[in-house]
Amino acid sequence: MATFYKEDSLDRVSRRELRAIYRHYVHLRKEHGPKITYKEAMEDWFEHCAVKWRKADHLNAMAIQRRKMKEHKWLRSEEVGYDVGQMAYFEWIHLHGPAWRYHYEKHDPLLPYP
Repeated sequence: MATFYKEDSLDRVSRRELRAIYRHYVHLRKEHGPKITYKEAMEDWFEHCAVKWRKADHLNAMAIQRRKMKEHKWLRSEEVGYDVGQMAYFEWIHLHGPAWRYHYEKHDPLLPYP
């Protein structure tokens, strides 16, 4: 297996990605037995799974954010009695965006295995 990461760059890997790498490690050990090391699983992850997982994770995050923003727009419109328009999207980003991102990074929704 070729090395596609540097150990000193792992601090830039998100918590969610580290959990996905660990799931990949468990999957490989079930498939190939205990001879697979975590380092080998990580190298395999970066070589075969990382790009696909990152794209899927990004699309998932964007879909969830859009749904949350639409819910916020609907609730704000119900409160005032008319369609508040795009203002609600910007309001959600300002009021809830950072907290939502933190929660999303911390709590890993189960995604299909890549």
